[in-house]
Amino acid sequence: MSKRYLKRSERWWVFFVVLVVLSPLWVRGCFLENFKIPSASMVPTLLIGDYILVNKVAYGFRMPTTKIWLKNWGQIKRGDVVVFMYPPDEKVAYVKRVVGLPGDKVQVVGSELYLNGKKVEEYFATIQGVRSHASDLLDYQRPLGLDQKHFLPSLPYFEKWQDMLLKEEKLDAGFHHTLYSKEASSYDADESRREFVVPEGQLFVLGDNRDNSSDSRTWGMVPRQNLIGRAWVVLFSLQHQGIPFRPHRFGHVIH
Repeated sequence: MSKRYLKRSERWWVFFVVLVVLSPLWVRGCFLENFKIPSASMVPTLLIGDYILVNKVAYGFRMPTTKIWLKNWGQIKRGDVVVFMYPPDEKVAYVKRVVGLPGDKVQVVGSELYLNGKKVEEYFATIQGVRSHASDLLDYQRPLGLDQKHFLPSLPYFEKWQDMLLKEEKLDAGFHHTLYSKEASSYDADESRREFVVPEGQLFVLGDNRDNSSDSRTWGMVPRQNLIGRAWVVLFSLQHQGIPFRPHRFGHVIH
């Protein structure tokens, strides 16, 4: 029996089908990937139920499914919200905010952040209440004198907002929101005063919900090679109770 070879036109069809099937996997593996936010550690920046899109080439190009970086580019800045392989268990992805770069000295005293011996500027805001009946938005008053550009006049609703104080910290990337409890910090007083020195090739990260976050204060630094990418945008958001869908979260740029 004579062998039959694919004709040129047939080969193109095979190539096209393979490309269509593999392209989404290739894009997901190399450039973009979505993650679901499972905890409140980044409230109010990210909420439980947010599905975020991560830019995996913001800082370089990593060989998919490995920790091998083939090329580095893009400067990591204090204030960047990053997704990374959790150092104690690299099968798990975490999202936190970068506050310390290599060479930095970082100290968290209660709710106050110190970088290289200087207290980071902080400005307190006021949550005025729920915008309207059954609303999933909170009205708040930003501190006077701050640049209002790129900030909405409302915050996404989160549980127990009455028990929280809201402030904005001035990092290299500008101001960002962070929450902490009115009560004493859950971290041991002596431990909370510990000064961390960030080694070369590593990052110090914190959650925006400072008293409800497992971060570098607890388990240490994040090696740069563990980075997956920079959190970019909220694709959509599903509330785990109450309002099932948060339409205003669609397309929200993460900063």
